Amino acid sequence: MFYRICCVPSVGSCSVALEINLINRPALPRPTDASPRPADGSPGVWFRTVGPMPSFVLSTLLSGSYFTTKTRVLSEVKHMKTPCAVILMLFASFATPALAQTKSSANDRSSFPYSNRFTLGGGVSQLLLGGFNVQAEYTTKRLVFDYSHGFNIRLAGASASPIAQDQKLAETLVSTLGIGVGYRITPEWDVRVEPKLHYYNLNYDTAAESAGSLVTSYKTVTLGIGTYYRYYPFRRQTNALAGVLIMPSVRFWPNVWSSLPDNTFTYQNKITNRTETYRAASQGFPGTGGLLANITVGYTFGMHRNTGQKK
Repeated sequence: MFYRICCVPSVGSCSVALEINLINRPALPRPTDASPRPADGSPGVWFRTVGPMPSFVLSTLLSGSYFTTKTRVLSEVKHMKTPCAVILMLFASFATPALAQTKSSANDRSSFPYSNRFTLGGGVSQLLLGGFNVQAEYTTKRLVFDYSHGFNIRLAGASASPIAQDQKLAETLVSTLGIGVGYRITPEWDVRVEPKLHYYNLNYDTAAESAGSLVTSYKTVTLGIGTYYRYYPFRRQTNALAGVLIMPSVRFWPNVWSSLPDNTFTYQNKITNRTETYRAASQGFPGTGGLLANITVGYTFGMHRNTGQKK
């Protein structure tokens, strides 16, 4: 007797059919009364026999219970010969959980948008301070990886460190760069660990500032955390506007190393006419030890290509 066992999992527009000849004999014609698929179009598994044995349908809806499916298989195959029964039981044991996992993975992707996307942007605060920065990041389902690089950010007057203000100095971040690795708590909100390297030039803060007014140069390393929130104002659009991103962030980046001996520099100040001791600046708002906030404006590529990625 010839039995045909069909497994038709459906993912997107793809279907796969598997036929097994249990006994070596010529294949019989396909029956005209093919067993129907589930009414709602859900992926399923069904078994069909050709020959004197009655046909039956085993619908394994992915939302159903694995144990219910297995029980149904046992009840259907108890009248079959041993080889067929064994194959059907093994098939149900392995195929059913695999199909359920396929649907679960698809649901996870659709319920956690903005995954597997590349974003490019820049910070607003750097522009306000006369410099600029570029930030690139890639998001997976739960992780975020980023790299940022800023240039020529001038901290003078109220934006400089308290010691620099007192000594009439301006601090210029010639270059600031680093990476971030984070965890996505929600599709929009993530928390990151961020090591950064900063290059400073220290100058007198005067209108007649020139290259000759350089006091010293030094480097610092910060290691901190940041929290970011992704907002897509046009996320419901089906065109390129869907990728426009506004991302506010709050970070705490304390210094963990400085190229200055003992983190200080002693010099003769030409403006105050005193011997001054300068301490390496911290990042962010003056006097906070590393607290800063920013808004990144950027673009996430590929947002309009898959509506399942939009919320």
